[in-house]
Amino acid sequence: MVGYREKVALLFQSARGKRYGTLVAVLYFFLFLFALGNVLIAGSDRKLTYEDTPVLQILSDWPEKIFKEMRPFNYEAIGAFYLTPQMGILISPMNMLLAAVLSALVGLNILAVVFGWEQPKLCQYKGRGLLLSLSALLTGFSCCVPTFLLLLGSSLAVFTVGAIAAISLFYPVSVVGLAAGFFFSVKRIRIA
Repeated sequence: MVGYREKVALLFQSARGKRYGTLVAVLYFFLFLFALGNVLIAGSDRKLTYEDTPVLQILSDWPEKIFKEMRPFNYEAIGAFYLTPQMGILISPMNMLLAAVLSALVGLNILAVVFGWEQPKLCQYKGRGLLLSLSALLTGFSCCVPTFLLLLGSSLAVFTVGAIAAISLFYPVSVVGLAAGFFFSVKRIRIA
C-alpha cells in the first residue's frame, strides 16, 4: 500500500498544481497582511516616505513589541519596509508567520484541487478544499468585521458584539479546516 508521503510527493509532480498553488499562496499572504493593515498603500497624490526616509526601518524597542498582541491573532509591527514612496509593508514577524501558515495551507489545498482535476481517476476529489479555503480567506478580514458591520447600521450591534467575541476562533478554525481538507484530499488518492 502506498503511504501518505508518496501521495503528497505525487501531488507535487503536477507542474500546473505547483504553479497555481504557489500563485494563490503568495497572493493570499499579501491579502492576509493587507486585511490586517500590514500592507500600506497611499494614493498617487500622497507619500508614505520622503527622500530622507530609509527603505527599512526597525523600531528601537522591537524586542518588547515582537510578541505584543493588539487583537487576537494580530500582532504589533516592529518596523516597516518601503517598496516605493506610496507602498510599504509593516514588519510584524508574528503576523507574517500566521499569514505564511495559512498561505501554505491554502496553496496545498489548491495543489490538491488541481491534481484532482488533472487526475480524476486517481482520486474521487470534487473540490471540497475550495470551500475550506474560503474560511481562511475570511480569517484575513476578521479584524475588519466589526467595522464593516458598524457601517451597516446600529440594528446589527448585537451581531457585531458576537462577531468580536468570535474573532479569536477564526484563525484556529481555518488552520484546522485547511489542514483537515488537505489531509482528506491526500487520503482519497488511490494508487494501485
